[in-house]
Amino acid sequence: MPRTENILVMQSGGPKPVINRSLWGVVDEAAKARAFGRLYGARHALEGLLAGHLTELDRPSKTELGRLSRTPGAALGSSRRKLRPEETPAVFEARSTTRLPQRSSLPYWRPR
Repeated sequence: MPRTENILVMQSGGPKPVINRSLWGVVDEAAKARAFGRLYGARHALEGLLAGHLTELDRPSKTELGRLSRTPGAALGSSRRKLRPEETPAVFEARSTTRLPQRSSLPYWRPR
């Protein structure tokens, strides 16, 4: 059966070593699980999601992954911007065009 659900990851907060290390963890675990279609990263978090600036992260080389896990900073770019209520439809639109799961543990991703 084809994998139809995708993953979206965003980085938020200050560019600390743990930010890239956690991104490495998502990419590495998604590759090991082989349970998803695509893995997308939103450039500069919410700003990138709303602007459609997504990059595919599901095919990095081992060299790229190793470098990412050891490099401080925010490889995708970071943002501390908060979602405004009027932007919610745009987030749901981005979710549907990238075939992200309909359910999430985050309440603001749940359809109303």
